[in-house]
Amino acid sequence: MKENKIWNDYLPEDMQEHWTVYECLKESEDSSTFLVKETATGILCVLKWGRNRQAEFLRNEMEIMKKMADRKLSGIPKAYRIFEENGEVYLVREYIEGMSLAQMILQKGGISEAEICRISRKICQTAEQFQNPDEPMIHRDIKPENILICNGICKITDFGLAKVASESTRTMSFKGYGTLQYIAPEAWKSEKNTIQMDIYSMGIVFYELALLDYPYDIISNDVDAYRSAHMFSRIKRTNDLKNVLGADVASIILAMLEKPIQKRLKSWEEIEEQLGNPSLEANDDLGNIVSLAIGKKIETDTRIQQQIEEENQKRKEKEDFCNLVRNQFESVIVDFFEQFTDEYNIHLAGNDKCRLQSTSLEGR
Repeated sequence: MKENKIWNDYLPEDMQEHWTVYECLKESEDSSTFLVKETATGILCVLKWGRNRQAEFLRNEMEIMKKMADRKLSGIPKAYRIFEENGEVYLVREYIEGMSLAQMILQKGGISEAEICRISRKICQTAEQFQNPDEPMIHRDIKPENILICNGICKITDFGLAKVASESTRTMSFKGYGTLQYIAPEAWKSEKNTIQMDIYSMGIVFYELALLDYPYDIISNDVDAYRSAHMFSRIKRTNDLKNVLGADVASIILAMLEKPIQKRLKSWEEIEEQLGNPSLEANDDLGNIVSLAIGKKIETDTRIQQQIEEENQKRKEKEDFCNLVRNQFESVIVDFFEQFTDEYNIHLAGNDKCRLQSTSLEGR
């Protein structure tokens, strides 16, 4: 592995003595992630740099990872050190040599039902570790890029947005909460954080594993489009999901994606148990009964969600029409009266001038 001197220059001088940069893994305006090697030990690590809001996320990530380390959890990377200089933050953590779910989806081009269930159970077992009864953690940025598989072990990374359950989500800024494609419906309304936010996000991940597709049709890649999809749109290709995974496994994923939090699955333990339930291989008669029941439920939920979506669309169209009428009124009627007033004032001023001149002549 060859040192990359260009990226190495990004580190403060005192850090360059102890760390060598080999690769930039991810880069944005206010943050970057590097693969580095510690000079003294030769150990590969991940170094994350951030400034402005990203610096705040790195401080939070270090705090969360320390709490997890105190509980000796195996499902997260080890945190090593954190540095600060001129308001910029550098965090060094364990390097995990494995493959992210995002890479797995791209390289394998599709995963079998058995493997999806196996991977999903491992992910649930890892996520379940965060649920300390005294202080359960909500990750809030579950996505394929943040889930790594290493030698059959699942690890979840990037805790910059993690919070303690029951704390309220701050007003949505879309920089301080998750990734648009995976944000749960209640988070868009800034409701309190619960484990079911992560369960919803993971439901989308499992859906993508199964179908290599996103569960919603997104017309435009903007905030409003994703907000509308998560809050009102129905899940697409539900029949394909059942065909690929079977009705029982498909029903688990759809239950993770329920929009009302009251109807959504409530714990990782519950999901893991259902994924590993022998009844998934039950006899055909029972399977057919379950399939029919699930099909009817999906049909009902789809119809309700479609009605909600249509009502919201009508409301938006009405608002757009009102705005159009208002704009036309202002541009036509108001402009007309302003122009009339200006011309009238000019005319009135002209008449007053004539009267003054006439009075002056009569006086002579």
